[in-house]
Amino acid sequence: MSLEAIMKSLSFPAFAIALSVGVSSIAIAQTTVPGATTVNPTETENDAGTIEQMTPGNEPVTGVPNARPRGSASGGSGTGGSGSGGTTAAESAAIAADPMARADDDMKAVLDALASLDPKPIAELSPEEARRQPSPADAVKKVLEGRNQGQDQAQAEGGQAAAPEGGVTTEDVSFPGAETEIPARIYKPEGASGPLPVVLYFHGGGWVIADLDTYDATPRAMAEAANAIVVSAHYRQAPEHKFPAAHDDAVAAYRWVLEKAESWGGDPAKIAVMGESAGGNLAINVSMAARELNLQMPVHQVLVYPVAGVDTNTKSYMENADAKPLNKPMMEWFVKQVVANESDKQDPRINLVGEADMSGLPPTTLITAEIDPLQTEGQQLANKLQEAGVPVNGRTYLGVTHEFFGMADVVADAKDAQELAAADLRAAFEKTPSGVTKTGSADGAAPETDATTAGAPAPEADMNAGAPATGPAPSGTAAGGSATGTTPNTGAVTPPPPTDRPDTPDAPTPADRPTPSASPEPGPVPPETPEERPAQP
Repeated sequence: MSLEAIMKSLSFPAFAIALSVGVSSIAIAQTTVPGATTVNPTETENDAGTIEQMTPGNEPVTGVPNARPRGSASGGSGTGGSGSGGTTAAESAAIAADPMARADDDMKAVLDALASLDPKPIAELSPEEARRQPSPADAVKKVLEGRNQGQDQAQAEGGQAAAPEGGVTTEDVSFPGAETEIPARIYKPEGASGPLPVVLYFHGGGWVIADLDTYDATPRAMAEAANAIVVSAHYRQAPEHKFPAAHDDAVAAYRWVLEKAESWGGDPAKIAVMGESAGGNLAINVSMAARELNLQMPVHQVLVYPVAGVDTNTKSYMENADAKPLNKPMMEWFVKQVVANESDKQDPRINLVGEADMSGLPPTTLITAEIDPLQTEGQQLANKLQEAGVPVNGRTYLGVTHEFFGMADVVADAKDAQELAAADLRAAFEKTPSGVTKTGSADGAAPETDATTAGAPAPEADMNAGAPATGPAPSGTAAGGSATGTTPNTGAVTPPPPTDRPDTPDAPTPADRPTPSASPEPGPVPPETPEERPAQP
């Protein structure tokens, strides 16, 4: 079939992606074997000069012996899409015509449950209406309810009792934000003793929707998996509070954690940051602010499909323009709510893959999803961090969508991704000397115990972080997972088109800025032994 005939049969997004990619192949010859966590793969550039992909988290690098094929454990039937090594223009166009065809079976079950809740298109709603929509977390809850009913019946028939769940305690508190008190929730692993490391977590929602309840699943899971205190901090949201309100509150939350960590039973020297979608953007911005303000540097940062750019015409944006639960119109709507003017779109705090300075930041775990408009910019951010000398352990998970990370109860890849993040956090904490003295005071004093150089990627989590050279947009739809008291929400933020922009107002220039402690040099990691992913329920 000719390319012209294919175009006639495809939707507008499909036609657009074909035009944007061109007829040349975007193949990547990935030759780096597991263990090289900070080495980019050999790649082929397309006509726009973009570089394709990080190592898929659920598919070994091409050419690795005994590689487990995608979907062998989860039942996925997708083609690999933008997560595959090479894609022709016609293939990209076909992907754009039906982006959800690549979803694994367990991911499809969540998407079907979400559809049954009848969410309205976010881009057609007011912010107030958008905040009342059912979220992916609600869909996960529905899947679990159906599964639990079947299990209860089977257990009743067999005379078996339900297995007890792992324990995490929570406490709802508030902290002094940049302008007002902000809600937060502290998660602690039940029965843990001794000073514990601390993770400051920021939820997604495009800086507009979602809250602590919507994104309860991830901090709850990470507290147990990383054996750490996790502090989930909310922030002021747009359009009531325009950019940079959320970013200012995120930095205020970090100062508060530095000051209070020891009083919660935490180790003040072992503090990491983490976030999903718009929250991933906030997490890396906290690290950037720590460098600029001479605060204690986080020992590690976990960025899950972060909003990292403003180009909404990247390959993943075009292929996933109509994806669920996050799509291009939603991202554009989010950005419209967030920014006060066009110049805000080019601020380095939003357009991370533009002019933002990545030097001196902590070792990074960067996770992206195949069926996600933000995949390309996530890959670009991984490359930019590596080019700045920051160790990066990055994975693209095939067959899953934006918001998959918090869905470990029902999506196999989410469990894998959480284990990857937790392993990297544990490794970072283990490498950091304990600090029993107070550090990181609110006046910006540097900590007595320097944790900047701690936290290399976990040995078992290897990657190739070759990322494209263009990047799109923001936030994220409400995170999945079995959350208690889930508040209906769906979200993602849209980053605007990138342009050169001056440094952030009031931020020290590179010449004025104190030199941060050197980050550890990237180093090889022992190759992992592939483990079978748990079979889909």
